[in-house]
Amino acid sequence: MANHEDRGFNTVNNSSLSRRDQRLKLQRMTLLLIGGLMVLMVVTLMVLVIGYFVSSGSDEQDPSLDPAELVWEEKTVSAKDTLIGDLVLVNSTHEYTFPSNDAHLTKIAKSDNYKTGEGIQMDATALKAADKMLTALGNKDVELKEAYRTKKMQEELSSSTKPGFSDHHTGLLCRIEGDDQAQAWLLENAHTYGFVQRYPADKAASTGVSSYAAAYRYVGIAHATYMKQNNLCLEEYIAYLKANVTADKPLSIKGADGHNYEVYYYAVSGDTTVKYPTNAVYTVSGTNDGGLVVTVDRTAAANSAETTVGTAADTSAN
Repeated sequence: MANHEDRGFNTVNNSSLSRRDQRLKLQRMTLLLIGGLMVLMVVTLMVLVIGYFVSSGSDEQDPSLDPAELVWEEKTVSAKDTLIGDLVLVNSTHEYTFPSNDAHLTKIAKSDNYKTGEGIQMDATALKAADKMLTALGNKDVELKEAYRTKKMQEELSSSTKPGFSDHHTGLLCRIEGDDQAQAWLLENAHTYGFVQRYPADKAASTGVSSYAAAYRYVGIAHATYMKQNNLCLEEYIAYLKANVTADKPLSIKGADGHNYEVYYYAVSGDTTVKYPTNAVYTVSGTNDGGLVVTVDRTAAANSAETTVGTAADTSAN
């Protein structure tokens, strides 16, 4: 009898404990669920806030994301405007048109940081960049030996390149002599100063020149960066712009100087309407292949009110 009562008492007690445990378990689960939902809401809110500030910051760091900021002005250009500029192509099939004056040239001064040839002239913008490059190289035995050539100078050379068809006529090409270490440095770093190796050995089929490794050509930092990154010689780069880039589909380039550039290409046939930004730093160059290239520095546009106008028409061609 006692055993029966004990069993009955224990059964009731166990049942009561079970229900109480279930309630406590349910309460704990409910609290855990509520806590989890609160954590999820906090994390979601943080993600949204961080995303907002990151998005806002990236717009400031990369102004090329918002082309609507640029104010454009239309101008009319002609075929002569395609004959001058940092991107003009001069080779055996593209003759150089000499400008009516040589105002863009300057004499190369003696330097304490590298050697220079006697009486050499070079395009002023290219020379400034070359001086920075060779000073950074830090090898006093390196020599800037040759740059601008007149037609007469080309005639006097025992060269297979006919007068009028040498890239030296532009004043943008220079020959830099140095040891293997210096040449290796130039190959690796020239683009950060706006220069490219003009005649890479593996590009002879495009350039027509196979043995002029010491020749470096100024094209500007944006273009030199893109050419370096994509292993393009000047002939290939001009062909790429011609085939793939338009005023409505610009090429975006992150320059070696950290600036964001946009490149617009216009095919020029007769009088052609071209757009220039009125509130941005930009340059303009002909290709000597029927094209005009407008290069906009979007970083400078965001940080400066200065406007640089570099049209080919500034230096008239004959």
